[in-house]
Amino acid sequence: SKYIRLNYFKTNMKTILIDKQIWLSIIGLSVFWAIGQLIIAAFPAHYKEVLGDDNAVMIQAILALSAIGIVIGSIIAGKSSKLHIELGLVPLGALGMFVALLMFTWSHTVAAMMFASLIFGFFGGLFVVPLNSLMQFLAPNKDIGVILAGNNFIQNIFMLSFLMLSIILVSIGFSSNTLFVTAAFITLSGSIYLVAKIPHLFVRVLLLPILKMRYRLNVHGLENLPSHGGVLLVGNHISWIDWLVLQTATPRAIKFVMHKRFYEKWYIRWILDFFNVVPIAAAGSKGALEAIRKRLDNGEVVAIFPEGRISLNGQLNEFKQGFEKSIAGTDHPIVPFYIYGLWGSIFSKANKFFKLMIRQGDKRDVRVLFGSKLPSITQAHEVKQHVAELSRYAWEDSVSELTPLTHSWLRWAKTRPLKRSIVDTLGNDVNNLEVMRDVFLFAKRFKHISRENIGVLLPSSYMGTIVNVALLIIGKRVVNLNYTLGTEAIKSAISQAGIETIITSKKFMHKLNSEGFDLDSIFDGHIIVTEGISKTISKKEKIYTLLEAFLMPKMWLKWRYFLRVSMEDTAVILFKNVSDGSLKGVELTHKNIMTNIKQVAALLQFEENDMMLNLLPMYHPFGLNVMTLMPLCEGIGMISVADPADCATLGALAARYEATILFGTSEFFRLYIENKKLHPLMFKSIRIAVTGAHKLEPDIKREFREKFGLDIYEGYGTTEASPVIAVNMPNSLDLDSMKIVVGNKDGSAGQAIPGTIIKIVDPVTYKTLKTGEDGLILVGGTQVMKGYLNDPIKTNDVIIEIGGVRYYKTSDMGHMDKDGFITIKTISSTTS
Repeated sequence: SKYIRLNYFKTNMKTILIDKQIWLSIIGLSVFWAIGQLIIAAFPAHYKEVLGDDNAVMIQAILALSAIGIVIGSIIAGKSSKLHIELGLVPLGALGMFVALLMFTWSHTVAAMMFASLIFGFFGGLFVVPLNSLMQFLAPNKDIGVILAGNNFIQNIFMLSFLMLSIILVSIGFSSNTLFVTAAFITLSGSIYLVAKIPHLFVRVLLLPILKMRYRLNVHGLENLPSHGGVLLVGNHISWIDWLVLQTATPRAIKFVMHKRFYEKWYIRWILDFFNVVPIAAAGSKGALEAIRKRLDNGEVVAIFPEGRISLNGQLNEFKQGFEKSIAGTDHPIVPFYIYGLWGSIFSKANKFFKLMIRQGDKRDVRVLFGSKLPSITQAHEVKQHVAELSRYAWEDSVSELTPLTHSWLRWAKTRPLKRSIVDTLGNDVNNLEVMRDVFLFAKRFKHISRENIGVLLPSSYMGTIVNVALLIIGKRVVNLNYTLGTEAIKSAISQAGIETIITSKKFMHKLNSEGFDLDSIFDGHIIVTEGISKTISKKEKIYTLLEAFLMPKMWLKWRYFLRVSMEDTAVILFKNVSDGSLKGVELTHKNIMTNIKQVAALLQFEENDMMLNLLPMYHPFGLNVMTLMPLCEGIGMISVADPADCATLGALAARYEATILFGTSEFFRLYIENKKLHPLMFKSIRIAVTGAHKLEPDIKREFREKFGLDIYEGYGTTEASPVIAVNMPNSLDLDSMKIVVGNKDGSAGQAIPGTIIKIVDPVTYKTLKTGEDGLILVGGTQVMKGYLNDPIKTNDVIIEIGGVRYYKTSDMGHMDKDGFITIKTISSTTS
């Protein structure tokens, strides 16, 4: 009786009709297969009508091409939907089928009919694969059997109906051409109907050409997005097209929340209304919050960017708490998301030169990551921490696709060969072309060295830079020796690293000897002096290598001079004192260093004429990685100062070459304040000054501002993190809202740099502590060291894995506020 009364049918239809997108997907699939049935029924008559022939074999061959086309279209649809459902193919497929059906009416040859059949199948494959995927993604597990059965049932009804319709139309005198035209316009009408009913299909039509031309979209964690029910998406805001990218990444329709001042602009309001955007004001937004809750209760997906503005530096800004009210007291989950790859694009607020700098290759990767569901009671600062954790995964994926740091240097050197690269206190003033020439000449002389670990004993200078880069391009591990640690420490470093060759210079050794440092008494291995190498280089070889560097492509230069290394290979070994007083070598890979370089560069947004003051020695992680390697890898100039305490020389170089970026330590900044030879006008061109290694005292910051008119921004780092972890940045003015974006807080060490996770945990249990509570500082990110040299036990003591992420235990104590700013309370002697 239940069957006769259609009770089962009614119940199952209700299940199918609960989700509009499932129902529309079924209708779309049914129309496709129904039109396919119509073609099979009508084509033999069409073939005979047009060609006057009744070749059954040829008719079957032509129709078989549709099946081949479906296979090809399905494969392409699958490749276009890696880890997401590319619904933008649905309207494209419908349009293609419309054209193919019209082609049938225009075809008067077998070849034309075969082509039309193949095209119909191809676009049909593009059409059905995303719809099938969407239907199965949205179907609740308990109902998927009913929905699939209902899909087949409705498809058969449509196929039978279209077959009967074609018989009726032919019987009353309609030609096969008329049938094809009718089918074509049914397809077109269905496509328009789908777009009207599912607006995010239209988004994909708009965005697909943009994404495919300049971007590769990768989606991770889509399984974390519930297939049905209300969901609040919360994440970062990095560009003008975040909403388009986010919608493209998700198969479910998203209702976006937008600031009212943008919504009210007449030229975009019509399209925002089409997508049911929810306007929200900074104040008096109770109605908007109620609208968000209503949409969530209706089972919709709502997305909000709690920063309230597009990022001005790529860093996560404050997450405003308004969204907490919209979801409070409900069971709807919060799903955090992170968009990576659009900072520095034309749609971001990065400066022009930075946009040029990061543009590599024909396409750039854009990643959308969805995190695990969070309960509705999760507070804004907690959601921000989860978004920050997603950023680490995005950066790790991105950096793994980069090339070793020497390749990045070569790219920029070849791009701008005549741009000034390095200036030093010895009178060197060289461009990128001259740097390439000398690096290649020295690399040829170093290739005979058999050991991997090579010691370098040189000051911050042009020659010091050349030696380091030359060793790196031939795959050596560079060990810049710290000559200030004392004899026993130097011996320990040489022994631990197995160093048999040290590269230095006679002039520098003479200076060290005058200060009581005797290398001969410490080291009995092979000492190479740079002056000796220079004497072996003829003028003819210099000219030849210069022309080769200028004229030959990068591929040739890599083949000639570079040895193959991977991102996982150790690039440098930096020795430091650890907590137990011993000396340990920190192994940093190309991936570690390149990650930190890209992270810092994303914040600084280099400008075309930037010149960095390179003050710290190369045995210091900041002096080597940030002050020496970063300018080379990012295409900006550097001013190398061998003695940072020589204020007169430093000031003269800064003024003459218009230094713009100053990194240093508190001790040096105090020295510059007190030294009368360093006139304030010498630092006139400096646009940003950053300090690290030690706590910045308030009086130093105040007095430096009084003398030079510059704020010092405190950062935080350690050798084991390559080295930068967090930094304060200048406040910014958001021109859209005319509000200040807070980038720094007095007394803090700043916020975590992009792609870095900072956790404050109990030093015993490693349980995450509450906001504002002091605890042990852990840092996670791709920049965390490979490990201590030849010491897995000590490495395991300081590396802990939480949730699949490697964290370094810094030994420092501090806390994090709700905006993500870190305050260091107790700093260990080993932090850089």
